[in-house]
Amino acid sequence: MLADRTLWINKHNYPLRRSRSLATTKVIALSWRDTQVSGELIRRNVSVAVPRSTQRALGTIVNETRLQQAATRAITSVGEQAMFEIAQLKRTQRELETAIPDAAEALNLIATTVSMSIARSVHRFGSELGG
Repeated sequence: MLADRTLWINKHNYPLRRSRSLATTKVIALSWRDTQVSGELIRRNVSVAVPRSTQRALGTIVNETRLQQAATRAITSVGEQAMFEIAQLKRTQRELETAIPDAAEALNLIATTVSMSIARSVHRFGSELGG
């Protein structure tokens, strides 16, 4: 009989009447248990007192880190663009050399000068941005 009551069944195999709040609570409790994985840590909303000076220092560190990451991304992007431009310049140089074989020396000098100029610009950008 005790087992029947824990299963919410009476002796005539009809469900026992129970209050609406108990049923709702049981459904919520079951759904909460279903979402938990065994061994899973449950996050609690607990705040720890942190001094304002520590908060300010942490904020400064976060901002500096973000600035450094942005600078690194910018330098990388400019470097990649410069490599693309130099590769494009070399392709154009080869096309012109095949079209005009006599101008190979002049084209090589122009391509080298432009490549060095691009490299200097990228170096200057990295030096200014990187500190």
